[in-house]
Amino acid sequence: MGRKQILSCLSALTVLNVLPVPAFAADVAGKWYGETDLHPVIIIENAGSDYSGSLIDADSTRQRMVGDHLRQEAVHKSLARLKVAGGNVRFAILKEISSNGDIDYERDQYNLTLSADGLQLVGTVSHLVSYMSADLPFTTTARVTLFSTDWNSRSKKSQP
Repeated sequence: MGRKQILSCLSALTVLNVLPVPAFAADVAGKWYGETDLHPVIIIENAGSDYSGSLIDADSTRQRMVGDHLRQEAVHKSLARLKVAGGNVRFAILKEISSNGDIDYERDQYNLTLSADGLQLVGTVSHLVSYMSADLPFTTTARVTLFSTDWNSRSKKSQP
């Protein structure tokens, strides 16, 4: 191999060295926080090649307008179907909502991909609502980002 070929190979290796390194599946393990309190705080744990997860604050209360009155509701959330494959993360959060003996249901289905820097899970969430007061269940889909930082760091995203 001549000097010109060796320099060419070294140049190629230098370029490869500065390209971003793709995130590995192990990088999804940890605590993931939503940008707002509407998004979940999920803990993803890694045990070998298997993953498990849990939610922080699985039980809460909220208020929702039903007709012309404000309704106090108890919400119980559970994590379902967590699947991690490479940098892709899918999971569902099931919500049982009770008030005055009525029970309603919501389901949020997350389809996320780990960012190149390993600091965000970016993708979509599909929100399925099935309320007794609604005629038919309905679904909405939105873009969502989960952050691997603490609650206070989320607000820094929008700062210069």
